[in-house]
Amino acid sequence: MKKIHKIGLAVLAACVCLCLAACGDSKDGFTWKVDDATKTITVEGIGILPEVDENKYPDEKYGDYTLIFGDGITGVSNSFRFGQYVMIGRSMNDITPLMSTDWYYTVSEENPFYASYEGALYTKDFAELLKYPRYKEPNDFHPGLVKIGNYAFYRYCGPYGEGGQVDTIIIPWGVTTVGNQIFGSPSTNIKYVIPDTVVRFGTASVDESGQGFYPIWVPSRNNSAAWDAWPGTGQMRLAYVENNYEALEYVPYHNIASYYDIQSNSLKKFEDGNGKTYYFDQYYNMVKGWKQVNGNWYFFNDYGAASVKTWLEKDGKQVFLDEDGVMATNRWVDWYGKSYYVGADGGMYINQETPDGYRVDGEGARIG
Repeated sequence: MKKIHKIGLAVLAACVCLCLAACGDSKDGFTWKVDDATKTITVEGIGILPEVDENKYPDEKYGDYTLIFGDGITGVSNSFRFGQYVMIGRSMNDITPLMSTDWYYTVSEENPFYASYEGALYTKDFAELLKYPRYKEPNDFHPGLVKIGNYAFYRYCGPYGEGGQVDTIIIPWGVTTVGNQIFGSPSTNIKYVIPDTVVRFGTASVDESGQGFYPIWVPSRNNSAAWDAWPGTGQMRLAYVENNYEALEYVPYHNIASYYDIQSNSLKKFEDGNGKTYYFDQYYNMVKGWKQVNGNWYFFNDYGAASVKTWLEKDGKQVFLDEDGVMATNRWVDWYGKSYYVGADGGMYINQETPDGYRVDGEGARIG
């Protein structure tokens, strides 16, 4: 049976309507509706949902219901802090007061601020992970992820529940930023593997733990940014380190290689991650700059990823890097409606005739 409650009534009509506005003013115009058949609670209205007395809205007995915020709601208060699932409408631009790892999220595709992926909450472009549900299976990230937001894994314990065994969280290769206290108050002991692409770290206090559990950092010998302040004073990166490594020189070079299927002296394309290609030297360190591999030239940027579909300068000449990162040679390159020829050394032809008889101008574009 459905129970419909409308804000603004001065008198509470038994079993039918409840006042949602804190002031009891009908001008607020917010409503909530419980549907026991579908196990949903739908909140409708226009604008920011106000703070209300906890006795004026559904209580925790609806903890397994889905909370639906209508398309007219732009922001929320601390009300409705329960449930396992939440659906965010197209107008929501600030869900911060209710942002929680207790929820699985679904976001309207029309929402310009937020997005969801397999229950986790992201920014619209999927670049930043905002909340990872605490009971969700590990290592299920959107491939566009580059930043782990503050408290993203707060109280995480995985599908086995509090005190259960979740072996390892592997932060995807290509993530560059880890926010503040992302591992706060864990509900089980979890290892976190942080890739060498991370160059910006938030803070974590030495007592970052919860209910007797704590996060364990699996370190890399090659990530100097992670070790700059280790062990630090007051702002340690993580409170606990696998095998209690006391210094960088004690960590094996290949310590995190197996987690990412990395081999020394080889290329690695992260098909299931950001889709980018990297080259790792004999010490499993990411190469940066120009590198010839199996006869092909690549340019690896400051984050170690191969540059693709772009022109760069090499040995004083303009060269083109294909979508796989390989420098183009002995062929035409189509670029924004014009065609350019590159020779055996990858250099662009300028003011000369190409092997197939065409002329190119002073900017390298084909004439005629």
